[in-house]
Amino acid sequence: MRLLSKMNSGNNYETRTAMKVRYILPLMGALLGLLTGCQSPVEPGYTKEADLHKLSVEGAFCSNKDKTFKATIDDEAGLITLKIPYYLSDIDPIQGDLTQMILTAVMPVGATFEPKLEGVHDLTKGFKSTIHYVDGTSKEYTFRAEYVRSDRSDVTSIKLINGGDNDKFIYILQPVSEDGSRIIKVVQLGYKHLQLLKHAKLEIETSPWSTLKLPAEGPEMDLTDENTSFTVVSQSGKETKYSFKIVDPNYAPLGKPGVISPLFGVKVIKDGDHGWVDAQNRSMAVIGDELIIANLNGPFLRHNRFTGKATGKTVNREPILGAIHGIAHDEAGHLVATTISSIENKWVPNHTLEVWVWKDGIDGAPTKIFTQDLQHDPMFVGKNKNANTGRTMGIAGNVLSGKARIGFVFNGLNEFFVLSLKDGEVVKHSGLIAPKSAIALTNASKCVPTGVEDSDPVVIGALVDRGMVKVGMDGETHYFGPGKNWFTVNGNTKGFGYTHFNGMELVAIGNGEVASWSAAVDWRNRLIVADIKSGAPASLTDGEILDSYNKKYDPSASGDLSAPNEVDYGRLYGWLNERVGTNPNKVGDACFYVSPDGTTVHVYLMVTDMGFMGWEITKYSI
Repeated sequence: MRLLSKMNSGNNYETRTAMKVRYILPLMGALLGLLTGCQSPVEPGYTKEADLHKLSVEGAFCSNKDKTFKATIDDEAGLITLKIPYYLSDIDPIQGDLTQMILTAVMPVGATFEPKLEGVHDLTKGFKSTIHYVDGTSKEYTFRAEYVRSDRSDVTSIKLINGGDNDKFIYILQPVSEDGSRIIKVVQLGYKHLQLLKHAKLEIETSPWSTLKLPAEGPEMDLTDENTSFTVVSQSGKETKYSFKIVDPNYAPLGKPGVISPLFGVKVIKDGDHGWVDAQNRSMAVIGDELIIANLNGPFLRHNRFTGKATGKTVNREPILGAIHGIAHDEAGHLVATTISSIENKWVPNHTLEVWVWKDGIDGAPTKIFTQDLQHDPMFVGKNKNANTGRTMGIAGNVLSGKARIGFVFNGLNEFFVLSLKDGEVVKHSGLIAPKSAIALTNASKCVPTGVEDSDPVVIGALVDRGMVKVGMDGETHYFGPGKNWFTVNGNTKGFGYTHFNGMELVAIGNGEVASWSAAVDWRNRLIVADIKSGAPASLTDGEILDSYNKKYDPSASGDLSAPNEVDYGRLYGWLNERVGTNPNKVGDACFYVSPDGTTVHVYLMVTDMGFMGWEITKYSI
């Protein structure tokens, strides 16, 4: 921990300083006296403003008459004492020469000192003089000077140093007194920054010549714990305790985002430590502090959702036998997976659609809550036998408690259906619904219910033309065109997400570019986030709040994106020779995760065989 303070460095240093003062400064004072002609002061005159009853005395060094020190007067003991700071400078350990001092006094009218105060005095030995009053009384005083150590024990500056550009999102305010104690207020502007605050490294500057006492637990401090404290000890030994308190920031207006900042950017490569397999990793879900990556035939991968780093752990998927493209999380944090299935497709030989839920956490085994035989279901008689579903899914609500809905698209049919659940059981199958306006689905298309009621519409994204639609359960369709700045020449969309946040209807879209539609290699991919609350067809453009490629974010809050963790935060590249695969199906996923307190939403984009990125959007405003 880098802890800085302007303080005395210990007894040895004090010894050296004392030697300097004892031997050097007296000589310097004498020389200055000779050079400047330090003259005896004239006995002060008297004005109408002079105090007629009180005596006051000031002293100054012969070498600097402009800087005076007021004396304390003890009439009972007959002492007049000049208390001189131990160090005259806040920067360098400089002491004044107590053997070269001059005195001035303001006295009652008619009073005089004998001997007079004029001249240069060695106040380390004491100087005696008697004041004579006009009433004939007198009083002898001894004049002396002494060094006084500073009582200052303040924190003059404090800042977080382990967060890189994160100091833009964490504000540590100057200490204030509360009920006699010193409180350092911390304003955090994002959910991810709580992780930094739990292991904070601080740069602290304190009053001159004070010392800093760290907490017993060591140099890292948990600023989220109000019991965390440190102490500043003044030069005189006075101790001041400082503790921390997280306070609420300002909030953005309803319908507007607050601070937007990047979390990470990660590219996955062959023989890397992320565990990705060519063409196998198709979708994502957020469970606790982990980002889960689906694996077609193997165990699901687990990454830290704040950093993107692989944890080395996997999710138990036994006893699921079918291939899994689609996973998602519900609003209560349960992991849900579905098997890809077709009516009769040689590339998708499985004909049974299944939905599985990890009821007891991702370290346990999943439970099947729905199954449907597509090949023998009358619903699919006469349909395109190559049609398939289960590549993706979207969820609204809690699949184990209360109401929930799960949306599916049917590739090859350009239709969708929704399962309605109550307390963990499927209670309704909507049947196949065809949007009234023609849409063309891709392998990356996703259907997300906007709410838990059967009448709530769905949103479907990652269409062939890069747009999205909101579709009612009667098929009524509202189209949203792609943004004007998106990749348009040979562009595509791979990944789609939807959520409610701070009065907005947010959609996340992965916008990619390929050399040509026949090309198997992605060029680049960007994350788009827009608010479609207005319902305007152009809201993917007009409501855009984040474009990772053009770095459309709040520049006063986000910091420099030129030095990402492993890859540019704004773009995921596919032409790298070391990539896991070529992503021939042009698939990927996007998803949101709203924090439990509703103040923050994290949004993620994953492109198969290429990598993934994360961004944070908050309600907090600067």
